[in-house]
Amino acid sequence: MGSFTRGDVRRGIPVTRSGPGVTCAIASATVLLASTAALGDTLYSEDFEAYTNQTIDPGNGKWALITTPTVNDGDPADYIRVETVSADKVLDAQDLNGSNQIFRTRNIDISGYTNLLFWVRMDEAGVMEGTDYIQIHFATNSGPLILSTNVTADFVPDNAEFTHTNTTFGGTNIQIEVHVRNNAATENHRIEEVVVEGDLLPTISIISAAQIVPRARPAIATLGV
Repeated sequence: MGSFTRGDVRRGIPVTRSGPGVTCAIASATVLLASTAALGDTLYSEDFEAYTNQTIDPGNGKWALITTPTVNDGDPADYIRVETVSADKVLDAQDLNGSNQIFRTRNIDISGYTNLLFWVRMDEAGVMEGTDYIQIHFATNSGPLILSTNVTADFVPDNAEFTHTNTTFGGTNIQIEVHVRNNAATENHRIEEVVVEGDLLPTISIISAAQIVPRARPAIATLGV
């Protein structure tokens, strides 16, 4: 299904540096020391490569499927499950009988992070009608779902990445849902990858003036004449 690239949307975090040749006169003051923060931590990643074909339950709690009785039961051509497509593992949704099926991640801990983003890479095959769709939602702190992306009929190109950014998402955890609907054996929506990333907030240490040990001054010898 080809490769893809993403632009780096990160913002740098200023870090105060100290070292030889840097001096500071302190009287009665409080010093804030910020630790260097790692940029671009991956908080959640799923690309389905770890699962065998026809998996509908990962067995590790990373995600779950919410399906109607006519999908993944009965007609083997009506399913949403892990399959291999062009040598890549994907979550493949085919002939969903016109009903909404849901992929849901576990609750993902985002506490202590900023500059957050999540992205979902998807692919489709077949000709979709106006009643077919993909919808990407998220919820924070187990709250109500918020719609991030809604694409009806065909999306262009067939391989697309949908990204949502937010500084904190207003919570300490986030859950992502992908809703899909199609209604023919020649129609497939495929989730290729789901990722959540963020920047770790710097740790602030507070040091009072009383805790600062002055540096010893070298002795100066005075010679008489």
